Amino acid sequence: MMTRRQFQLGSLSMVGLAALNRPTTARTIATASLKPRPGKVRLLEAPEPLTDIWGYGGTSPGPLLEATQGQAFAADLINGLSEPTTIHWHGIRIANAMDGVAYLT
Repeated sequence: MMTRRQFQLGSLSMVGLAALNRPTTARTIATASLKPRPGKVRLLEAPEPLTDIWGYGGTSPGPLLEATQGQAFAADLINGLSEPTTIHWHGIRIANAMDGVAYLT
């Protein structure tokens, strides 16, 4: 005859073993280093001159940022401009404090 205490200890041991045998998946974090700075790009056809811009890496378009749905994402912003800057993330659910809207967040 099994006592109540033996049953509980046995059940708890089975749960613990099941948790140990579960495969673990490491969550990766997508990262990017964004460096806005002045640049020159061709926005109009030649013979028109290059256009002065502020762009990530001084280019237009900027870099492609990729992450899978649900994946964590971290970005470093290194401002190479002569003015303060923010990043406004279109189409991403993000905390309002992290969504750069000048003078609001």
